[in-house]
Amino acid sequence: MKKKIMIVTLCCLALGISACGTNEEKADPFSGEPITAAESPAGNQNQGEGAKNDQGQEEGTKNDQGQDKGTEGNQGQAEGNMAGQKVQEFFANGVEAADLGRDYDADLQASVDAIAASSASVSEELAAVEKIAEQFDKLAKAANTQYEINQTAQWFYVIWDKELNSLWGRISSQADAQTKEQLLSEQRNWVSMKEEVTLENIGSSEENGSMYPTLQYGFWEEITRNRVYVLANALAKIKGESFAMPERNAKYGTYVNNEGTGSVYDSLITRKSWEGEDEALIALYRTGVIEGTFVDQGNGKLAFTSYDEKVQGTILLRGWDGASFEVTAAGDDAIVNVGAKYEFNFAY
Repeated sequence: MKKKIMIVTLCCLALGISACGTNEEKADPFSGEPITAAESPAGNQNQGEGAKNDQGQEEGTKNDQGQDKGTEGNQGQAEGNMAGQKVQEFFANGVEAADLGRDYDADLQASVDAIAASSASVSEELAAVEKIAEQFDKLAKAANTQYEINQTAQWFYVIWDKELNSLWGRISSQADAQTKEQLLSEQRNWVSMKEEVTLENIGSSEENGSMYPTLQYGFWEEITRNRVYVLANALAKIKGESFAMPERNAKYGTYVNNEGTGSVYDSLITRKSWEGEDEALIALYRTGVIEGTFVDQGNGKLAFTSYDEKVQGTILLRGWDGASFEVTAAGDDAIVNVGAKYEFNFAY
């Protein structure tokens, strides 16, 4: 039975509209009782002056409160900046300061929150998150046993998962209804297909034994980081900011045809095998799986030959826009025909 892996992103938008003192102009500022038309003009005038004085005091109070809130905001930002430095400071004295068994979850959450609060742009935010992620290279180098490697591998993934959730929370509150619905559908599909895509890429825990956690977290780090950049690009557009997407690897990657759903119909995986060979795995819905090697021809164009040499074709990786596979040669008993072209529009 497949292990169900779900990463649930809960985004709640609370809109609170407060209407306070709607009858204030008609109320005695001292007693709170309504001012009636039967009251004398002189009394009304005196009460009016009292009301102005009270309003002045209230305005002063509001200004003081505003200053207090501003001070609190500055303090909060300062605290956030300090929290954002926790991870960097932990590694500042070298690898010997790193604790392989430490739970970094709270530190990473504080870092991501601080970065999101203090960054002037989405681009600046992502650059800061990359710096945080780099700190864990020192931790990884300090790991010796497989258990330690498994323990430390997760943090490379966790930082990007927390950033993904942070971005989604802001997209959910700032996007218009149509944009939000489109991105929500894509995100749900990404989550729904994650388990199957992981299995196709690294196999099961039974196949990989004690090193499975490292393989799993490594793959999750890769695809979650990719997804973060997709959401960051979407948020930048919502905010009216410029944002440059990084180039995807022109040789290796995972691409899916999901027919706009949360299910994998066809998939294309290009990677380096355990033996160091460039290999491709092409899984076609209700057709079968074709495995083989490829030769990089540059600019995302890969010349594919199946292991049984029955199928040849051209793989074209289009970066964030997906990939395609076109059959150029097929034997008599091949499961595909010459000229057949397959599209994989969802880039993981």
